[in-house]
Amino acid sequence: MITTKTSGTLAIVLLLFIFPLFELRAQVTIPPVGGSQKSSVCQWMGIAEVCVTYSSPDVVSRWGKNRQGEIWGKLVPYGLSEERWLEDEGEVATPKPWRAGANENTVLTFSHDVLVEGKKLEAGTYGLFFIPGEKEWELILSRDSKSWGHYYYNEKNDALRVKVVPEKAEYHQWLTYEFTEKKLDSSTLTLFWEDIKVPVHLSIDVHQVYINQLKNELASRKIFYWYNWHEAAKYCLDNNVELELGLQWAEKAINHPWIGNANFVTLKTKAELLQALNRKQEGDSLMQFAIKYSGGVIELHNYGRELLQKKKIDEAVKIFKLNAAKYPDYWVTQLGLARAYGAQGDFKTALKYANAAKKMIPKKELEVRVAAIYYLIDQLEKKEVPAIYLGDGFVQAY
Repeated sequence: MITTKTSGTLAIVLLLFIFPLFELRAQVTIPPVGGSQKSSVCQWMGIAEVCVTYSSPDVVSRWGKNRQGEIWGKLVPYGLSEERWLEDEGEVATPKPWRAGANENTVLTFSHDVLVEGKKLEAGTYGLFFIPGEKEWELILSRDSKSWGHYYYNEKNDALRVKVVPEKAEYHQWLTYEFTEKKLDSSTLTLFWEDIKVPVHLSIDVHQVYINQLKNELASRKIFYWYNWHEAAKYCLDNNVELELGLQWAEKAINHPWIGNANFVTLKTKAELLQALNRKQEGDSLMQFAIKYSGGVIELHNYGRELLQKKKIDEAVKIFKLNAAKYPDYWVTQLGLARAYGAQGDFKTALKYANAAKKMIPKKELEVRVAAIYYLIDQLEKKEVPAIYLGDGFVQAY
């Protein structure tokens, strides 16, 4: 039989066993150690995302001491640190790199494969460390991204090591990471603290990234729309990459069962891919077919302007004249003839057709299109060859 006294003692014992478990599992939230706030910054290179997450220490310590002039080579030692943590007394300390921030690991995440200072690195999440030096630093990316600080660092987990060079910089009180270069295929992640900056150059094979993305998307429900196949083919054409693959995609856009659409744009893209692959006769033949049987007034007008942009003036003039012959009573074709003769320097004839377009354009037409005609007339009166792309706010098609 358990007495009241016995049961009370048992309850106390149980509490002693249980309380530590609550202590481990239900800790309260407190501010970061040393006031080093957690920060994160991300940048995209095309569709490839790069993110760095870190804790940001202050030049001024939490006790109010200004450590300016004592950061590099002192607080952050040059070379590996001999700081003790897990080692027993008398045991040799394991040399440790700098954690590139404060508190937990500084973590760098890549959504796609990248080049770091020209060296290949697979997509993934990595712990970021540095071995600082007076003139040169070594950057380390470790597969161990979850340990606390640098105390568990093990070089066996290194995924990459590269050399980087520190530079003088404007004073930064808080350690900060910024992306100081932002391009489609490259970016520079730069560490700032106190009076130095350390740039790390990142890059991707941007076309391969997009080609892989297109392959993935064309294996999804997007497969059922001809314009997706066409956009993929056009990407290959416009960037002169994977032209054979682009030709396959162009063929799908035209002839894929149930969804193919043999219109002017799909035929034109396939023709231009054939030409880019040095299959000129096939490409020219298909282009003539598209012009004759599929080209509407706007498609032909835009194609003529595209040829003008490529400095293929004689070919462009033929297209504008053909368009005017097919659609003689449409203001767009008269404007096309004005562009054709203007490109040849025959400003008198060009003005005749530009003024004809001005008389024919409907009053309900968009103001920007009317303005485009007046802009063209102004150029021709000044005996200027018409601009291929008009000023801001004007549409290309007119």
